[in-house]
Amino acid sequence: TTTDEKGDPILRWIGVKIKNASKIWVNVDNKLKGTLYVEANHETAIWGRNCWGRDDDGSDVWYELYIAPMLMEFDHEALKSIRKREKLTQQQVADSIGAAVRTYQKWESGHTTPDCQYLLRLMNVLDIREPKEITKTTNF
Repeated sequence: TTTDEKGDPILRWIGVKIKNASKIWVNVDNKLKGTLYVEANHETAIWGRNCWGRDDDGSDVWYELYIAPMLMEFDHEALKSIRKREKLTQQQVADSIGAAVRTYQKWESGHTTPDCQYLLRLMNVLDIREPKEITKTTNF
């Protein structure tokens, strides 16, 4: 939390947007300080509104705080881009993760998606640190 010149806290997140939560509730004490609780499920999405966005046009105001796994899908275009960034061929990646090159080609073309075992191997071989680098949020 950032504070003003008097040491009082300045809110960083000035808004929250929540979709498909199982339950949302707030506990407020006698000093009117409260805590927001969200019971998330496999289709919950939560965004925070940041009052200090870096982009002048305000396009970065809403940040994903939590996106449930069921709302994400594999981004085959990102996979191809990352492989090229790492200067590897499809054959080299397939060999490194123990998959057939044809299987890998189907992932990159979007015809099929890797299971979680292969996804972890891909992340290791291609130096992918966050799942969001190779996933995208589905429309909901």
